[in-house]
Amino acid sequence: MSLHPPGVRDPFGRETTNLRISLNRVCNVGCFFCHMEGQPPNQYDLTAEELERVVRTAVRLGVRKVKLSGGEPTLRRDIKEIVTRLRPHLEELSMTTNGSLLSKLARPLRQAGLDRINLSLHTLKRDTYKAITGVDLLPRVLEGLNAALEAGFSAVKINMVLLKGVNESEVWDLMDFAAEKGAILQVIELQGPLHELDAPSFWERYVPVKPLEDELRRQGVLVGKNELHDRPQYRVPANGSSLVVELVGPMFNPSFCDGCYRIRLTADGRVKTCLFDERAEVNLKAAMTTGASDEELVTLLAKAIHSREPYWREDA
Repeated sequence: MSLHPPGVRDPFGRETTNLRISLNRVCNVGCFFCHMEGQPPNQYDLTAEELERVVRTAVRLGVRKVKLSGGEPTLRRDIKEIVTRLRPHLEELSMTTNGSLLSKLARPLRQAGLDRINLSLHTLKRDTYKAITGVDLLPRVLEGLNAALEAGFSAVKINMVLLKGVNESEVWDLMDFAAEKGAILQVIELQGPLHELDAPSFWERYVPVKPLEDELRRQGVLVGKNELHDRPQYRVPANGSSLVVELVGPMFNPSFCDGCYRIRLTADGRVKTCLFDERAEVNLKAAMTTGASDEELVTLLAKAIHSREPYWREDA
């Protein structure tokens, strides 16, 4: 039974139980589709102490799970301290990473309290990896994945963004690979804010996940849904065994927004109610810098939650 209070509900009745924290804007790969968590350039990142204070505040409003992201979060020199500080306040602490530094960090992060890892791996081909990221780091990423699998995390997910003409033909190869490794494969639809949807470059790479879901339904069985974003999970045969494939289809998908229980924190301390929300009017960093009390931080964060709106709606 959770010891956390119920999540504060937004005007659409959605609880807020998850917080995604961007630890930095720096990354050692350059994926051409990266949205960098919708963050503008910033000159500073929150300190480990400030991050802990934000999490303590969020927990008072019902947040139970935190995901760390970036940029690339493992580039933070204090990443182990951050994990150590945050984990005692939460039911679950996870991280999204490109995996290039995990060969040395996976076990220390697990020992510090990190529960889960999402590792971005969009291809198994070295030349395609370089074309996507701009760097030749696939061998290091695979070493990092093996280290994560050996470290004993409660789950390791491989994140694959589906890209037309780039890696869409590799989905089944990645299924075999994930089954062999004992990992979950998460296939993600390419995302873009509304103002980008008229750009030909977006549609040249966009692949809907619906056809893949139809095939997974034929070959496997629906075993559940990730509560966050209502993501379907299928168990399918692969590589003489089976694996779970989770589909993330956020584009034009009201059920994705209906099942969104997440708010976001930028590296410089602003609250975003959605990846594509550019308002970010609540600035917790500024409040802490000017001496805000814990009660004032709670009020500010509650204000952000109460301003949440679905990005996609049936009646929009």
